[in-house]
Amino acid sequence: MPELPEVETVVLQLKNKVVGKKIKKFFLDYYSSRNFKRIGKSTLSDLEGKKIDKVKRGGKNILIYIGEYILLIHQKMSGPLVYDNFGLKKKVYLGDELQKHIHFCIFFEKYALGLYDTRVFAKVVVGKQEEVENSLKIGIDAMSDKLDGKLFHSLLLKRKMRIKPFLLDQTNIAGVGNIYADESLFCAGIHPETVACKLSYLQGVKLLGCIKKILQQAIKLKGSSISDYVDIEGSRGQFSLMHKVYQREGEKCVKCGSIIKKIKISGRYARFCPKCQKWLK
Repeated sequence: MPELPEVETVVLQLKNKVVGKKIKKFFLDYYSSRNFKRIGKSTLSDLEGKKIDKVKRGGKNILIYIGEYILLIHQKMSGPLVYDNFGLKKKVYLGDELQKHIHFCIFFEKYALGLYDTRVFAKVVVGKQEEVENSLKIGIDAMSDKLDGKLFHSLLLKRKMRIKPFLLDQTNIAGVGNIYADESLFCAGIHPETVACKLSYLQGVKLLGCIKKILQQAIKLKGSSISDYVDIEGSRGQFSLMHKVYQREGEKCVKCGSIIKKIKISGRYARFCPKCQKWLK
């Protein structure tokens, strides 16, 4: 968290807010500096005085293009970005501790973009464009038009791991995390412990269709607000209201009435309906 829909929501908003704006200066405190990485000889000072050319999403990463450089932000477990007036005044939706937890900030002429990170997990990277893009090491994007049923099934056949960890592994496909993996597997009627390479071509096509459909729905609703996630304007995502299995363990399945279960697979939890989702052993 945040996953593809939450990051896409932020990227779309940043395109409207910061593209074309000139960077005055940066703020990086001690806590965030532990998660700050320079690729090559690039530094934040190389970016000062330059305009932001474009903003893109790379999997779960926010890529801010500034001249020949990229500023990468990965929000990790939390890390909402706050777009506010100069000085980052306290805002109600983040409580009274806003100023305390802004560990990284980009200052423009009248506004600032701050990274609110209570757990200090978020990652910031700066480097030349090619160097940063090559460092991502992620698979094809889950929303890419190039990711069709044939390609997706070929990826499944290469892996003998269970399907839930397969979907979470960003080197397979990029952007899907815990929330949307659980929801997509429920949509496709596939048990999270099913081994990826055992899925038939038709099952793979169905699962991919569910992934793309659910991600698109979530983007329209600005993602899922779990914990402290909000977009850059402080609004909570509404897809949380649409969850069928995620964080619904112990509740009744919306399809069959069975009780949603929660198990741990490869160190991560999975929620599923034992009746609606078939396990191919």
